[in-house]
Amino acid sequence: SFSSAFGFLSVSLNNSLKQNSGLFKLQHLRNLTLRNSSLNGEIPSSLGYLSRLTKLNLLYNNLVGQVPDSIGNLTRLRYLDLSQNKLTGKIPISLANLTNLYLLYIHDNYLESTLPPNMSGFQNLKYFGVGGNSLSGSFPTSLFTIPSLLYFDISRNQFKGSIEFGNTFSSSFMLKYVNIGYNNFDGPIPESLSEFLTLGEIDLGYNNLFGSIPRSMSKLVNLYYLDLSGNNLEGEIPSWLWRLTVVKLSYN
Repeated sequence: SFSSAFGFLSVSLNNSLKQNSGLFKLQHLRNLTLRNSSLNGEIPSSLGYLSRLTKLNLLYNNLVGQVPDSIGNLTRLRYLDLSQNKLTGKIPISLANLTNLYLLYIHDNYLESTLPPNMSGFQNLKYFGVGGNSLSGSFPTSLFTIPSLLYFDISRNQFKGSIEFGNTFSSSFMLKYVNIGYNNFDGPIPESLSEFLTLGEIDLGYNNLFGSIPRSMSKLVNLYYLDLSGNNLEGEIPSWLWRLTVVKLSYN
């Protein structure tokens, strides 16, 4: 029947994802989208049975607890959005298995600890957003070896240290959006930021950055939004800034 062929039609969730839910027996399922579905409880480890999933969207629910290690079994995933829930604990190391991801959003939860140490394996990644958690550790330089990366947001966390983009630049890099605002980064604005010529928006606001605005940033001819407010910057305001649509320099 139509119902048995598409087993999800007969699955009742009752506002939670139970470990033994019939949902996790649908091993041919490719797209599981339950955004804004008033789900509560934990994400069960049996999620890992859905090994053919390419898209998992659990955005904007009330899910609690840790992201299960078994998520690393979903190696075909290309799209993973767990944002705007109440997830806690660490990001599982097994997440590094999901090398086919082009979108990884886990923003606005209560996650802590550090990101996986080497994220350069995500060679298809375009969108990376983990803002609005309690993540700490150093700047995830390894992500900037990924030429496909377009969108990078680690804002509103507890990252610290200097901002290091590395030196693996290529003319094929497509980065358009960088937001590291509201962290504890210090040191100068790195000259290497100017190598990402496609950048349109940069938010470095409310850190502990010092020094002057690098001259080399004048090369960023696609830039239209720059927020450097809430730092310890000094020196003259360069004239090239006035070609931008939005410039924020207050509280320096």
